[in-house]
Amino acid sequence: MATLYLHIGHGKTGTSWIQSCFRSSVNELKKHDIVYAKGADSYLANPNMISSGNANSLLESRSSFESNLAKSPIQNGNSLLFSSEDLFKQITEKNVQDFIEAVASDYGFDRIKILLFIRNPIRTVVSAWQQRIKRLGFHHISITDLHEHAGMCGGKVLRVERLLDYVEKSHSIDLTVRNYSRCKDNLIGEVAQWLNVPEEIF
Repeated sequence: MATLYLHIGHGKTGTSWIQSCFRSSVNELKKHDIVYAKGADSYLANPNMISSGNANSLLESRSSFESNLAKSPIQNGNSLLFSSEDLFKQITEKNVQDFIEAVASDYGFDRIKILLFIRNPIRTVVSAWQQRIKRLGFHHISITDLHEHAGMCGGKVLRVERLLDYVEKSHSIDLTVRNYSRCKDNLIGEVAQWLNVPEEIF
């Protein structure tokens, strides 16, 4: 069964590390009939480098979806794997429900499997705050100013609700949601289970 696998984040849930595991295990994934699709991170010489994944614009529009699928045509029932935090926003805000299942079917996929890691809101905010300091050097921002990021968490909750509502009405989409805050010590195990492959291949 040809499956379109979409790992959609969301942010602050180990996405970059998971993507580096995908890139480091391309050959092993192929042995299990899963192709890590060609995308923006294909140019990286070192698979461990941080990137935004291979699906930055995958679901921006129907034409973008078709273009990206055409770059990695499936053969002999192979499945295709995409990963990007951007997908979490795209899949809930770009009218993706109008085309995703039809296009996937046209390109030979029998089903779509989506993996979403969520994270406890307070830990998400703290992690974002720490990253902001680390990357931008805003050392004057105190822990008491975390309320500035409250909207970020609220937006994620609404997107999760939209996604759950849509998947409930779909015919070929299977959604897996895991709480990163509870399973971060077995993250790759969760990914392997979702892909139905042995954890040892990563």
